[in-house]
Amino acid sequence: MNLFTPPTSEYTTYYKQGAFELTWRYNAFMMLTYTVLMLAGSFIGMNTFLVGVLCWGTPLVSLFVMKQTRKFEMVAYAQVILGSTITGIVLNMNYVPMHVVEVIFMMISSFYAFITLGRKAGVVALSAQLVWCCIYLFRNVEPVVNVPVIEKVALFMALLVSIALFGFLIVEFLKLRRTAENKYMSINQDLTEINHLVNLQYQEKTVMLKEIHHRVKNNLQVISSLLRLQSYEIEEEASRMHFQDAIYRVSAMALIHQKMYQNENLSQINLENYIDSLAKDLVLTHAKHTEVKLDVVSDIQELGNDTLVPLALILNELITNSLKHAFADRAEGVITIKIQQIEETDFFDFTYKDGGEWKSTPKGNSFGLELIATLTEQLDGHVERSYDQGTKYQFKLRDLK
Repeated sequence: MNLFTPPTSEYTTYYKQGAFELTWRYNAFMMLTYTVLMLAGSFIGMNTFLVGVLCWGTPLVSLFVMKQTRKFEMVAYAQVILGSTITGIVLNMNYVPMHVVEVIFMMISSFYAFITLGRKAGVVALSAQLVWCCIYLFRNVEPVVNVPVIEKVALFMALLVSIALFGFLIVEFLKLRRTAENKYMSINQDLTEINHLVNLQYQEKTVMLKEIHHRVKNNLQVISSLLRLQSYEIEEEASRMHFQDAIYRVSAMALIHQKMYQNENLSQINLENYIDSLAKDLVLTHAKHTEVKLDVVSDIQELGNDTLVPLALILNELITNSLKHAFADRAEGVITIKIQQIEETDFFDFTYKDGGEWKSTPKGNSFGLELIATLTEQLDGHVERSYDQGTKYQFKLRDLK
């Protein structure tokens, strides 16, 4: 395996994986650099050679730990702590008259902490370096003027190593940032393409659903027209009225589909708007000369289609009965509809009342009342009715989600 190729880590985030790879390559680079320093130190003296061996062993142990644990935090914290401590001690021991190397190593340690461990660790490392610098400035130790040539060579080599390490960190950081930017641009481009595709599919499905509702509405209107033509051939008035009632029921369902393809939200229809449209259509048909005031109070703005269709048929029956029987031969009338959600349940109260005068009480076995009872059961509800001062229906129905 290539020394600069890190093993597979256990991290799932891109940032952690990048920090792991950076730590691995940083230690690999340190290992090669300290190998050169160790060999050069063998020509200078035993102490310098031993220092090189110690420096060479540090990244070796770090690489071994990272390979075994597949994590970098322990190694990163150890290197930052050792780097901050050793450079501060060397700075204040005044082994050499020039402290460029220590300063560069301090910068390396702080920069490395910022990249791998985050802002807090970087600030702590930088603060520690500043403390060491302050201690050095207040000690007022006189520098050594005469420096042997061999120490100058060692100082020069250490300076080269520190500059190389610092340059390596900068290159790796720029590489990591460039990789992150490319990854971000790639993900952003993929998301843009996915969003564009989703929008196209949504628009296609919306157009298709609107077209379906439009065609269903047209088909229901065709059925209404066929029933109306068929009713012209019926001479018996009662039978013709049954055909007319069927036509109104079909028209009530056609109006639902018409509201659907006219609405932006295909899955929901504004309840008050639908009731108003349905009532106006029925008034124009049954009570052209009667001014009917519709009073709708509802704290439910929208209902699902599974609830709206049965409710629409119930409303059609109730409004039709009121117009045909309660407001017959009257100049005006009032229909009150109140819909109120029952808290913390799927049920709602639905009250229907007209202020008309019925010539006769509806028969309990009429088709209209049976239809209302069937639709009420379909919505898991029940109904109570009275005919005192007009007619009043009190429903408790479930909103089928």
